[in-house]
Amino acid sequence: MKTNKFNIKKSRSWGLIFIFSCIGVFAHGQTVMTIYSGDNQDSSFYHSTVLNDGRMMVGGEYGILKMFDQYGVMTNVEYDNEGVNIIELEQHKNYVYLATDNSQIYRYDLGTGDLIKKSFKQFENRCFYDLIVEEDGTLLVCGGHTGIADGLKKVPHGFVAKINFDTEEVNYLWRNLKKFAWSLDKNAEGEITMAMFNGLNTDVKKLSSNSWKKLGKIKGLVHEIKYKNEELWYCGSSNIRFWKDGIVGKLSNGKNSTLLEKQGCLWSMEFLGDQVYVAGNKGNLVSVNDEGKIIRNFKIQHAQTFYDIELKENGRIFIFGHAKGAYLIQERK
Repeated sequence: MKTNKFNIKKSRSWGLIFIFSCIGVFAHGQTVMTIYSGDNQDSSFYHSTVLNDGRMMVGGEYGILKMFDQYGVMTNVEYDNEGVNIIELEQHKNYVYLATDNSQIYRYDLGTGDLIKKSFKQFENRCFYDLIVEEDGTLLVCGGHTGIADGLKKVPHGFVAKINFDTEEVNYLWRNLKKFAWSLDKNAEGEITMAMFNGLNTDVKKLSSNSWKKLGKIKGLVHEIKYKNEELWYCGSSNIRFWKDGIVGKLSNGKNSTLLEKQGCLWSMEFLGDQVYVAGNKGNLVSVNDEGKIIRNFKIQHAQTFYDIELKENGRIFIFGHAKGAYLIQERK
């Protein structure tokens, strides 16, 4: 869930800027540097995407939109910001598509800087919580009632749909009144896989031959699914109390998730070699091996909730999260 991020009260603040200020070197040899650390009232970074030229575009709360180069230098992305929460970003050719929590999708032209905004009436009061851009430019989205993403008690009205951004044509692939669709991914054959939560457990289903086939059930709220070769990994929280215990594991072992007690929801994950890195709710970075055994779990000093991770070449790990938090971890050889 990207839950409590949306309802934090804000006040004007410039925050504190630390460009590449070293926080420390951890036992396993990681050098941690703060790229940006804002005031607690600043907007949060929710999601990032690595562009074809190696830069990273990062969006988040109240429409915050930034660009980071390979060294972590941050610049503003200028656009007509209406204060709408940006939940997901994905590049396709020369465009970056920005999915929001209020039925809007933006298309940003990387060449010209132009931005086109479209509102989809079919998704009024709906949140686009995950986004995949297919090869032909079709948008594959999932989500549900905006209030669910805000941490409110609402009827989920979950959905998975395909959208043609240019023609605004919408084709629903799945709808369910009582479940919220949190995450999407595709396997090597291009089959769509989704994770939806019913308030207690997460069902994982795959679209095959125009019908949804259940792959498994996971105890808890799965916030993200992602294929690693042929295996489907997931991360999230053990229940709707996302601030308590985090979970990470493989679908084949869904009943025996690796539980991180009192660590809070594990929001996002990336793969590096035989390790899975997950972003923690307590400002910590966790890595597990293929068996789900914890290899490392370290807290970054002064950092708060992490929402997204990007793994770069040469052992660099970028982490983005609460209050414009942006950190660079350099794995030392």
